[in-house]
Amino acid sequence: MIGGLKKFRVYSELRYIYRSFAIYRKLISYLYYRFVVGPKLRRLSRAIDRPAATQQYSVHMLCNHDGLDLLLWSLLSWYRVVEQTGQVYLHEDGTFTPDDRKLINRLLPSAKIIERAWATKQIKEWLASYPVTRSFREYDDRYIFALKLVDPYFVSPAPAKLVLDIDVLWFKKPEQLLDMLLLKNISFMIKSQTPMEYVFASGEGLPAGQEFANGGIVGYQLGHFSLDRLEEFIQRNGPGNPSRLIDQAGYVNVLARSGKFEYLNEEDYTLKPKPDPVVRHYTGPVREKFWFEGVKHVWHTRI
Repeated sequence: MIGGLKKFRVYSELRYIYRSFAIYRKLISYLYYRFVVGPKLRRLSRAIDRPAATQQYSVHMLCNHDGLDLLLWSLLSWYRVVEQTGQVYLHEDGTFTPDDRKLINRLLPSAKIIERAWATKQIKEWLASYPVTRSFREYDDRYIFALKLVDPYFVSPAPAKLVLDIDVLWFKKPEQLLDMLLLKNISFMIKSQTPMEYVFASGEGLPAGQEFANGGIVGYQLGHFSLDRLEEFIQRNGPGNPSRLIDQAGYVNVLARSGKFEYLNEEDYTLKPKPDPVVRHYTGPVREKFWFEGVKHVWHTRI
């Protein structure tokens, strides 16, 4: 298993290097920001975070050992543009090492690590009345993003949750996002221009409009995330659904049915190149750009 993961990581990195050269003509830039600038945060002697300044919302990020550099740069960019952040929770996927925890405690001392083993033990209590969702979450080895879909609801007492992927970089203060989250009582997601390939066990797709949701940024009010609707969604999803997008589909399906759901402005909150975005989600197909475009921008505004 470990050998297989190492081979996968090597293959992925070689793919990024190849694409940086063959597609973007940015090989030197990619290598510099990925392997020279990228690790610099690990060597900082000071914290890059701040204590939570509000209890109105909490921030949740699912992370693994290999994603720590993405996480650090994402949170560095977040703290630069958001003065009053909510409490940050790092949901670890079971691969954090003792050194990973030491690094997080040094650079992100205000963050709270949610251990996968601890959270999994809580499932019987958290989801005692929701057997289908409980089974889905208990079998997280089959679908690790079950942690991202279920756990933020329970681990924080905040009335609003902001669930972020680690490959999201922030360039300006997210005024619309904070306004919707804290003032307008609206739940939201970032919007993709490409529909997700998700179907229920019956073969039906998501209702019109929901298929454009992207899970890189999810904000919701506690009252909008109905566990009854989640139970219904997981039941319709079926036990053997091969989709890689269950959490993404689950969030939009549950939140859209609350009647208080919108997409974030596509010009400011984007997956595609835009002239002056607030934030960009650098998904796997463009992960090279996280480094030679996004980190480059963050790095040159200095730490």
